Amino acid sequence: WVWGYRDSAAVENHIEFNHIHHIGWGVLSDMGGVYSLGISPGTTVSNNVIHDVNSYNRYGRGGWGLYTDEGSSNILMENNLVYRTHTGNFHQHYGKENILRNNIFAFSREEQMQRSRPEEHLSFTLERNIIVFDSAEGQTLLRGNWKNQFSALDKNIYWNMDSEAGVNFLDMPLREWQKLGKDLTSIIADPCFVDAKAGDFRFTEDSKPVLEKVGFKPFDFTKAGVLKDDAQWLKESKNYDYPQVVLAPDPPEPPPFVLSDDFETPRRSLILSASNPSGKNGAYRILEENGNHFLRMTDTPDQRYPFDPFFHYRMKYAQNGTARISFDIRVSEQAEMLVEARDNASPYRVGLPMRVNAREISVAGKICDNMPNRWVRIEVSLPIGPDRARNYVLKVTPEGGETLTFSRPVPNNKWNLMTEFVFAALGQVNAELDLDNVKIDFLPNAD
Repeated sequence: WVWGYRDSAAVENHIEFNHIHHIGWGVLSDMGGVYSLGISPGTTVSNNVIHDVNSYNRYGRGGWGLYTDEGSSNILMENNLVYRTHTGNFHQHYGKENILRNNIFAFSREEQMQRSRPEEHLSFTLERNIIVFDSAEGQTLLRGNWKNQFSALDKNIYWNMDSEAGVNFLDMPLREWQKLGKDLTSIIADPCFVDAKAGDFRFTEDSKPVLEKVGFKPFDFTKAGVLKDDAQWLKESKNYDYPQVVLAPDPPEPPPFVLSDDFETPRRSLILSASNPSGKNGAYRILEENGNHFLRMTDTPDQRYPFDPFFHYRMKYAQNGTARISFDIRVSEQAEMLVEARDNASPYRVGLPMRVNAREISVAGKICDNMPNRWVRIEVSLPIGPDRARNYVLKVTPEGGETLTFSRPVPNNKWNLMTEFVFAALGQVNAELDLDNVKIDFLPNAD
């Protein structure tokens, strides 16, 4: 086992005919019924039954059925029955050329299938599977990054038990989804189980024409688990009465996040909030000028990533109200700084998109002129929560100048949560970006 794409000795393993169930118990997270890492040619995960995987999800996330984690590659997963998981019946963090074929996936509490990191190669092929969910119980079909060309989906059967709600693929109907090259011959149809909600996934006589349309081949999932010729173990496995899973309550709300950072107090924690510059000469430094300290981010041409140096604050504003953000910023002639308020979606959504360079300050287009090596005061009142107004108020005060006030719409109508406020140096040039007097707090609704 290794993380990523390095050579691994974990090859040609066969994880088959296991009955994996009642794990996690709402206590553990980031886990799966079958969990894999790394390149694994010749490995199969087949003819298993996996169900009742329940995760904690308050800190960290994840109770999946089949979980191909970092670098999992060249694994064949077929003839598995996976149902009643917590965060998805299948999740691929990232990997290469895995195959999911002829499986039944059903009734994950949240999404049925998740793909996290897209890469410039075929992540997996998903074909001849049955995927069933019930949107009336809050279940959805997909989560994550599915829209690029590096995942192959076709000949699948999709069914929503809430048939009036239909089946949507990341808010897209099947016809729109197919325009992306996905599921070109897949169908939306009832696969005709005996009683799937009760855990009986045998097929009725009506299923044959539906299954034949995509080439799904019924498999005998009763062969998974305790060997049938071991009567004593078989009796023990059938007689145990599993208690109901009791999920942990939500943790209490943290105290209000109040940040006031003037960089006057030396502390080591600064670096914990910043990415390491990926070039040899990039740096973060606290400097003094006229008796005041400020943070300087030094950009250089040798940065590996165009967004380094990168500095951010983390918080969680989930309730309805207004985030109040203010800071002083100064950029050199060649510098360009990205300033964003982000949520924790995947991919993240942006509530405040701002760019500052030596010529202008822009928010979805230029709003005012700027000058190099001049301090500018920025103040933002940003609505948080689904019931809030969708415009934010931005005030810009150049050093020695008058305050300019702007009102702009929040750019994403699904953005209702701020978990991160980012300052990033864009470009790979010799430049200096200065930051001071950062303040962030939250004003809840009066009601």
